[in-house]
Amino acid sequence: TSTTATSSSKYAVQLKTESAFGVLAAGSHFVGTFQELDGLSGAKINFGKAYGCKPLSLKGYYSYEPATIDKTKSPYGSLKGQPDICQIYVVLADWPKGYFAVNTASNPKVLINPEPGADPHIIGYGSLERNTSTGGYISFDIPIQYRNNRVPTTCVIVCSSSKYGDYFTGGVGSLLMVDEFEFT
Repeated sequence: TSTTATSSSKYAVQLKTESAFGVLAAGSHFVGTFQELDGLSGAKINFGKAYGCKPLSLKGYYSYEPATIDKTKSPYGSLKGQPDICQIYVVLADWPKGYFAVNTASNPKVLINPEPGADPHIIGYGSLERNTSTGGYISFDIPIQYRNNRVPTTCVIVCSSSKYGDYFTGGVGSLLMVDEFEFT
């Protein structure tokens, strides 16, 4: 979209949660490569791009207008009727293949688990989550928490208009706009 955070940028990324054939599809943007769609059950994605630095934070601008969560799947049925949640997160890692192979169609789903100790290849992690309107663009600065002294080989940044979109849970109409990302 041309609705940007500042006059120094020409375009911003607009992510909107939609429903297609009765299935929720969260608006998402990520660093990596899309592999394939598995019908209406999910997708295979390689998260990550070569990166060898240890920044202190990820900063930029975002605007969020959450809808009420109206579509849910297990285990998130209890979220129905609550405001949707956007998420922006960054992972710095040293995965042997140079990427993390996500499979949202498998059971259980293969997703990045950022909890300390869950994935020994994660070197640093930071996240922003919000379930209220920003009323337009606001700046963010996500500190990256490092878990060890290793140097990363891979960087992942993921933005989603519905945090639980991988589980087909969210609010149709939730709108996240992001602009001017940079590492500090």
